Amino acid sequence: MRHIKLLISILVVLAAMAGLGLACSGPSDTAPTEGAPANAAPSDSSGVALPPPAPTAEPAAGSAPSQSVEEAAGAGETVLASAPPAGAAPTTAEAFYNRGVERANRGDYQGAQDDFNQTLRLNPNLANAYASRGYARANLKDARGAQDDFNQALQLDPVLPGAHAGRAYARAALGDSQGAVEDFSLALTQAPDQADLYVGRGYARAKLGDFRGAVDDFNQALRRQPDQADVYLARATARLSVPDVQGAADDFSQALRLKPDLVDAYTGRADARSRLGDRAGTIEDLTQALRFKPDEVDLYVRRAYASAAAGDTRAALADFDQAIRLKPDQGDLYAARGYARANAGDARGARDDFTQALRLKPDQADAYLGRGYADANVGDHRAAIQDFDQAVRLNPALADAYVGRAYARANLGDQQAAIADFGEALRLKPDRADVYMARGYARASLEDRQGATEDFQRAARLFETEGDSARQQEAQEALRTIQTGGRSRRR
Repeated sequence: MRHIKLLISILVVLAAMAGLGLACSGPSDTAPTEGAPANAAPSDSSGVALPPPAPTAEPAAGSAPSQSVEEAAGAGETVLASAPPAGAAPTTAEAFYNRGVERANRGDYQGAQDDFNQTLRLNPNLANAYASRGYARANLKDARGAQDDFNQALQLDPVLPGAHAGRAYARAALGDSQGAVEDFSLALTQAPDQADLYVGRGYARAKLGDFRGAVDDFNQALRRQPDQADVYLARATARLSVPDVQGAADDFSQALRLKPDLVDAYTGRADARSRLGDRAGTIEDLTQALRFKPDEVDLYVRRAYASAAAGDTRAALADFDQAIRLKPDQGDLYAARGYARANAGDARGARDDFTQALRLKPDQADAYLGRGYADANVGDHRAAIQDFDQAVRLNPALADAYVGRAYARANLGDQQAAIADFGEALRLKPDRADVYMARGYARASLEDRQGATEDFQRAARLFETEGDSARQQEAQEALRTIQTGGRSRRR
């Protein structure tokens, strides 16, 4: 019995078309340091991309049609005529089909599609020909056409090997993750030991937010093929979202043992290590990633935040400098460096960076916020109020802008306006112990003892909850002063 096999590395093409990947939460060390807003610098929103399974020289069971002419006849299909002699132009359905297979094997997918078209013109009832054309179309990045062909193949033969797998990848490419999961599951009933099918279903489940299901599928794939670095990478990324951070870190490490140049594994492990509080490990992994991608701005920014979190301001500033050299027209980078300079005590340098950020991107509420604090730190409270006004205009929910403006107004002697701003900040963030303390002092300065007492009491309770004994003691001392008739003064 002569089998006609279509040898196309379809899994790679369709998975690439689907663009399957798992979103990673932003690394904790890529968030701005204290006092900086969360979006002061670009974040790694794209997450870690999950590569598709590696191609195989032959399609595994469940991956491509392999029905012979005789088998097609046994299934009730029209039998194709015998193939023509070698070198002769095809004239029969079988001859066009055979040549289509040969063209596909050589990578001539357009020619293969043309031949399968001729096959179906001569015999429109061949399920195998529809499936084969579906694979050819998939390689031509025609996912919609591929899905249509697999639909037709399955209508003619609901159990045609490889058709559910092909349609699963086509559906994934078209964004129908639920349909892809259903087809992968059906394909697995025909080929329960095919690792690539578990991988494909794992990707689709992750797209649906079923990260535990994705991990289960990647587990099954790795039991069958334990040396797949890309599957460890996929499982690691899914584990980050479960979350199983330590398990993710272990999987990223295993991926790197198998494939030491897998950049996404370094960046993913940096994320996991950051969440685990391993700042040194985070910096080390980002440094390794930069060896492979020395012009990747986001990696410098992430390492800068990690260095800042570890207390290495000099290294953080050096990375922000390099990021700006690579992308000098990106306003977010100047804002990010502005916060780093502010945390290093360089208020004037910070103000310069925020000003440049606003020249490049005038609608950055966070840049106005940062410049407002820098203005205040150099003693220019009127300029600070103007910047905080702009921050509030752009983002009325920005509590730190109300706090900053309150301090600036208090420093200019407008305690009543300061109290109003502190109140608005507390409406937005009702658990800010430091803001209750500040409003308490402002109220005390206006002889509002009752209001000051309430604020100091609330601050003391919140500081106790936070475990900040020094600030708790400060609140208690201010409260005693008010209760004994004295006038509390801000330290």
